[in-house]
Amino acid sequence: MSTILFDSGIFGPINSRRFGKSLGLNLLPSDKKLCNYNCVYCECGITDLTDKNYSMTELEPMLTALKERLEANPDELDYITLAGNGEPTLHPYFGEFVAELSDIRNAYAPKCKIALLTNATTIDKMTVKGAIKYIDEVQFKLDAGSQAVFERINKPVGIVNLRDIVEKLSKQTIDVVIQSMFVRGEVNGESINNTSFEEVKQWIGHLNKIEPQRVVMYSLDRDTAYKGLEKIDLKELEVIAQRVRLEVGCEVEVF
Repeated sequence: MSTILFDSGIFGPINSRRFGKSLGLNLLPSDKKLCNYNCVYCECGITDLTDKNYSMTELEPMLTALKERLEANPDELDYITLAGNGEPTLHPYFGEFVAELSDIRNAYAPKCKIALLTNATTIDKMTVKGAIKYIDEVQFKLDAGSQAVFERINKPVGIVNLRDIVEKLSKQTIDVVIQSMFVRGEVNGESINNTSFEEVKQWIGHLNKIEPQRVVMYSLDRDTAYKGLEKIDLKELEVIAQRVRLEVGCEVEVF
């Protein structure tokens, strides 16, 4: 399958399943993925951990271009979404950028919301903590119930404990939105499946600890980093969603 890299700092707007008319911001390199996960379903492909020769997007030109765009058409967008070619919070000046982004949004398009998609690994860093207060909606990735399935689906770089991620999420003082991708298949001879009854049971246990405001569930919609994955249909996702509504008691959206 072919995968996608965003070759500029600003991309879209796109009609997003989750955010309506959304303008994307990529703070990461334009020619390669930069992430501390290697999720099997990632549309950006696979992280080359041996390649240290990269440069981040220049932030000031992006902020200037964004200001001009919002000033010209302030009602065009529903969201500005921090996403792009990997994990946005890995940019060394993420906190400073978000503060300036918030000022520009407030001045030129106050009805437009700011969203962040993150894998939650960096949320205990002071710069990221400080930035989150400027963001209207943060969606945190949680795709697994067990450590084994977490490692097979998300393929974290180095040693990352899923329970540590859950613990961090449970201590957030903002409204937590969980985003969860559901897939089945086989990758490099390993079974990939986070839809089994037992795996979903453990995942729901994490949700009960986190107490999210909302859970967003979805399956494949684009090409993926690894072949051999199956899209889960909406009917099956709805069965899982109903378990969450009954056992966790939060709002659930299925895409």
